[in-house]
Amino acid sequence: MKAYHTYLFTLNETTEGGQMLDSFMELFYGEVESWYSDLDADDKAIVEEFWTRLHQMFKRKGVYFNELDVDFDLTNPTQYLAYLHYYDSEIRIDDLIQTIKETKDKYLKLINTQITLEGQILNAIQSESEHYFNDTPQTSGSGINNNYTSTYSKDITKLNIGPVSAKLEEVRLAMQDYYEQWTNEFRKFILLSED
Repeated sequence: MKAYHTYLFTLNETTEGGQMLDSFMELFYGEVESWYSDLDADDKAIVEEFWTRLHQMFKRKGVYFNELDVDFDLTNPTQYLAYLHYYDSEIRIDDLIQTIKETKDKYLKLINTQITLEGQILNAIQSESEHYFNDTPQTSGSGINNNYTSTYSKDITKLNIGPVSAKLEEVRLAMQDYYEQWTNEFRKFILLSED
């Protein structure tokens, strides 16, 4: 009688220890998909950050990504490629990558909005502007002088750091929350959890 067992592969094993998403797509598809390669550098950085967090979530939760009825030695490059292109593996890996593709637009917009707000808050801590208008010719001396300057004004805006830091914290927490929501969309890939 033949012994039957199932091996549960983790996402880390599936992606050789968490390599970059573009590297994994290159290995799995033979090319980097256009939806990824067409992203600008900032959006690629966000997707790669998400990919890292996805690995962390699966590792932290003790979640198994892939279940096969065949054992593969993933330390052997030939066996690893055979595992990637094994029918059951291909379906599950392709589903994972396509889910990233389908959800990326929503979360890129949300995260980019928070990044923009973070920049605006940091820039708004203090702003200073000077306004000069001088219609009198001069060869020496300070331009900030009633003898030479027809009009001069200087505006300095300082914000209370307390409210600014609270707003900054709120924006950063919202950004973390969007990454968390994006990661949670991948709970459907959980086969078994140690929780």
